[in-house]
Amino acid sequence: MSCRRFVNMVVDTVIGDRHAYALHCINMSGLFYPTKPTTTQLGGADAKDGNTVESSELPRPAMSFYPCRNNGAPVGSVEFMPVSRDKNDILTIDQDGRTLMYSVASRAFHILPPLQTPIWEPTSVIAGGKLYVMKSSPFPTTSHCFEALIYGHHPGIDYLPECWYWRSLPPPPFRNSNHRLDDNQFIGGGYADEDGDLSRVTAYTVVNDLDIWVSQGGTTYSFDTVSSAWTSLGEWTLPFRGHAEYIPENKLWFGLSSDGDLLCTSDLSSTSRPPQLHNLWKELAPPKEWFLHNSYLVHLGSGKFCIAKFFETGRISNTQYNERFAVLTGVEVKRCGKHGTELRMVKHGSRRYSLNKQSYFRVF
Repeated sequence: MSCRRFVNMVVDTVIGDRHAYALHCINMSGLFYPTKPTTTQLGGADAKDGNTVESSELPRPAMSFYPCRNNGAPVGSVEFMPVSRDKNDILTIDQDGRTLMYSVASRAFHILPPLQTPIWEPTSVIAGGKLYVMKSSPFPTTSHCFEALIYGHHPGIDYLPECWYWRSLPPPPFRNSNHRLDDNQFIGGGYADEDGDLSRVTAYTVVNDLDIWVSQGGTTYSFDTVSSAWTSLGEWTLPFRGHAEYIPENKLWFGLSSDGDLLCTSDLSSTSRPPQLHNLWKELAPPKEWFLHNSYLVHLGSGKFCIAKFFETGRISNTQYNERFAVLTGVEVKRCGKHGTELRMVKHGSRRYSLNKQSYFRVF
């Protein structure tokens, strides 16, 4: 499998006097050594603390997006997500449910129909070649909180040419959870509410390319994209935080751990028992004054990954801090052991990007 050359980073910014979102395409070649890294390349004696980080500047934005204001609000909001597995097509959804598709390769826009209902803080996955978008905190009483982007003949109007349209799907059978989180603990795209209620989606993935697994409130559910039916898999949760991805060459699911945001793997091929972590690797040992805001794992292909982490320093509250920055680390997972049945992580380079006062951070 060939490696992706670029990773997409979206941050909010100000252009002139207008609130905007900037899409940066970051070249991954600088994060990976051309040959097996030596002890010196890994930082020598300093490699023990994992803190060898090179400062770098973000490339010029490949594209900027201006959100529409809503009901007199000072700024609007936009969410970004990949539409295809190669991440070259990006979907944008604003606070009113308006959607656009942007092609990074051709720098072209495709205007799409709006969602049937606006979805705030969406969670998205690609299954069976289709994009599925779900509200991060859905409940059974919430209508149109789960939709799929379809290309084909719109139901009921087959005489028209094929086109893009949104299909509303049955809402997940989630329940209010009595589980509680520590203050300011980040989960599935945001923080717990003031009461510490774990009502958000905490982890999600795709199994067998057609089933979407979602953990919420201490239970994991499965959505069959063929039958459009939900089932409960059990009162256990996926051992990941956010999105996990199946890597065929390893026959394992890779993601960031629910405890510590560390690169990890798990086998989800069976539902007879709760999944367990098989590997746990630490790619970075940040100083205590670095407060981790959120993290993303991007599979690049050929055993290579980019781990993106968003930090703050001098943090007083959710809105008060001294500095915000992103650290991108390139790692490689290789087979080892007598029969090649074990896995080891090789850390390559880490780069730090200053984000000034940006609050939105998304990497895919």
